[in-house]
Amino acid sequence: MTAIAKQVEDFLDTSAPFDTLDSDQKLQLVKHAELIYVTADNVGELQQGYPALFLIQSGQFSVQDSDAPLRHLSEGDYFGYTSIIEKRSFPLSVSVDSPGLVYRFDASAIEPLLEETAIHHFFDGLRNNALQNHAISDTNSMWLYKGLRDVIEKSPVSVAQGTSISAAAQLMTNKKVSSLLVTNEDKLIGIVTDRDLRSRVVATSLDTSLSVDRIMTPNPAQITGNRTLFDALALMTERNIHHLPVIDHQSLVPLGMITASDIIRHQRGNVLFIIGELSKAESLYELTRLSWQLPHYFSAHAKKAGDYDIAGKILSQATDIMTRKLIGFFQQSRFFPAE
Repeated sequence: MTAIAKQVEDFLDTSAPFDTLDSDQKLQLVKHAELIYVTADNVGELQQGYPALFLIQSGQFSVQDSDAPLRHLSEGDYFGYTSIIEKRSFPLSVSVDSPGLVYRFDASAIEPLLEETAIHHFFDGLRNNALQNHAISDTNSMWLYKGLRDVIEKSPVSVAQGTSISAAAQLMTNKKVSSLLVTNEDKLIGIVTDRDLRSRVVATSLDTSLSVDRIMTPNPAQITGNRTLFDALALMTERNIHHLPVIDHQSLVPLGMITASDIIRHQRGNVLFIIGELSKAESLYELTRLSWQLPHYFSAHAKKAGDYDIAGKILSQATDIMTRKLIGFFQQSRFFPAE
C-alpha cells in the first residue's frame, strides 16, 4: 500500500460512516480515491470525474452541489452525495475560502455502499439536514447553528454504575446539577435526574445504599458533540425529555449534558430578541444601549463562515430599524421639543 493510500485509509478509519466498513470494502474504496490539495487555482479539478463523493480533510470551502443553498464546509464534511443518491446530475460550484486537502471517491465505488442501510441513512440524513438548515437560515436563528461542543459549559458530572444512590444524590447537590450520567468503563449506560430521586427513591422509601443503576434510566437518548443545538432541540422535543447527554462521536465518551434550561438561555441570547427590543426602543438612550449588544452577540455566536451570511442579513435589518428610529427621534425633538 502506497503512502497516499495509507493516508486515505487512516482518515476513513475516523470518518463516519466509512469507519464501519470491513477491510475489503475499505480497500475497494481506497482504490477509487484521489487526494487533491485544492486551491483557488486548481479548484476546477474537482469537476473532473464528477459526479463523485468528496470528503474534506482540511481547509474551508463554499459549496453548492444540489437544489439546497450554498453551504460553508470544513474538515470532516462531505459534498457531492446528492447527485449519487438521487441518480441525477446537479451542477457543482466550489469556491475556496481556505485551501486544503479533499478526497474524491468515484461514484461507482460509492453506489454499492449506499445499498447498506446505515450508510444510506447517513447520507440521506446529510441531505435532509441541508434542507433543514436552509429553513433555519431563513428565520435568522443563528443560535440554532451553534455546535454542542461550543454550548457545553461544564465537564460531565457522572458516577460509576456501582455508586450508591445516596452518594449520587450528594454529588448532584454538591455540583448543583439536576441530572447525573451513569457510566461503565467511561461509556454512558444511563441517566439519573432529580425527578428519578423523587419518584423512585423518596416516594417508594427505597434503600439509598443500593447502587444507582437501580433507579437510572438505561440507554437514554443521547447526541454526539458534532451536532448542533437545533439537533438537540429536535431530539428533546421528539422524546419529550429535558436532559440530553452529549457524547464524543468517535470515542462515545460523555462530554456533558444539554438541558431545556440551557436551550432557553441560548435562545434568550438570540439576536432576534435584540431586534425586537430595538423596534420597541422609546428613547435615544435605549436605542444606543441595545445597539451596543449587537457586536457582542456576533463575537459570541458567529464562529463559522456560514454564520457571516446570516450576520449580514441581521445587521442590515438592525440598521434599517435604527435608521427609522433615529429619524423618528429627530422629528420628535424638532416638532415636540422638551419643555
